[in-house]
Amino acid sequence: MSSIFIVLIVLLAGSVLTYFADKVAGVARDIVFLGTIVTATVWFFMNVPIGETTSMNLGGLTLSFGLSSFSYLFSIIVLGLGFFAAFYAIPYMHGKEKLGYFYMNFILSIFGM
Repeated sequence: MSSIFIVLIVLLAGSVLTYFADKVAGVARDIVFLGTIVTATVWFFMNVPIGETTSMNLGGLTLSFGLSSFSYLFSIIVLGLGFFAAFYAIPYMHGKEKLGYFYMNFILSIFGM
């Protein structure tokens, strides 16, 4: 399995787990949220090289994903800012309602970028 897909799967699964962890306890939600962001960021920086490409077949269509130098730069910006924003969001959002929903959408927005 490609390293790009692993990062995407970690972000997608982490968003769902964060939402359900909110139903259990607030501390579990925060741990899963930060764990997802940190894991995806560290995995990307350690294992995804510039120039990696991967493809996937869906219903007769072949979808190809790849990282050029330019897209790698934007990936660093998105994951780097998302990493720091995640650490900032936990104390800032403390005491607000629907935090599981907020954190799930936070992770999905990073996933979408």
